[in-house]
Amino acid sequence: MGSMCAQVAVEARKIGGPKDKDKLKEAKDECYLKGFNDGVMSIEGECNGKKVEDAKVIIKKMMIASGDAVPYYEPESEVVSRTGESAICALCD
Repeated sequence: MGSMCAQVAVEARKIGGPKDKDKLKEAKDECYLKGFNDGVMSIEGECNGKKVEDAKVIIKKMMIASGDAVPYYEPESEVVSRTGESAICALCD
């Protein structure tokens, strides 16, 4: 899909505007998946030329080690307790 991934995905699906929500979500999901699985970093530095999925791990470790980031966890979907109530989750150190 190249560097114009979004444009290619939109044109392939003949998306006419923001009202095509289902097609837009499909296009976004495809771009993110292809970018992560098949993409190659093209920035200067330690990760130049590495696959995105490999570079992500390296950059994460570098940012945590330098104090520029902290590990962060977030549920992928709504969390519901055994009683059926919506829950708010937090990882507390």
